[in-house]
Amino acid sequence: MRRAGLFRAFLLAALAAVAPGLALALEEQSLLTPDGTLHVVRSGKALDLGIQDAGIDPASLVVDWASRAQDGTVATQIVPGTVSYQEKHGLQLEYDNQTGTLLLLWTENVSAFSHIRIGVFHDGVWTNSPLLPSDGISRARNPQMRVTHQRVRYVDETDATIWKMSSILSVVGWA
Repeated sequence: MRRAGLFRAFLLAALAAVAPGLALALEEQSLLTPDGTLHVVRSGKALDLGIQDAGIDPASLVVDWASRAQDGTVATQIVPGTVSYQEKHGLQLEYDNQTGTLLLLWTENVSAFSHIRIGVFHDGVWTNSPLLPSDGISRARNPQMRVTHQRVRYVDETDATIWKMSSILSVVGWA
């Protein structure tokens, strides 16, 4: 009986130590690119992420990006278009070596439906858009993305055939 009491006391102490962190439950993903740059994205409330921008309500849900290059240079930014009151989850990062592009995928819940969204960071600029607007579909679930490369044939303005490697982003999920 004494062991059970000690175990309960230990369990309660452990729970008390972890409980404050549960309130700050954030989602985070990181990726190290071949040039040695570490990219980290986090989603959560601006307040919980430590974002203190006069134009952003602390209760807003955002996606925050930070990078640290090999030379120690640090960059941070809120991914444009992510400040809202909708939950953002399922963060995934992928890097396309061929184009030097960082890709961010997440699901954003909007009332009774959800959007699969993609953020693209190329040449120091973020763009973001809904990849699958799912109005009328209850929930988009578990999207996964992969970047592959395929040799493709193009015809230029002089009708000459040109072969190039193209980057292909594939996103698969279900609703």
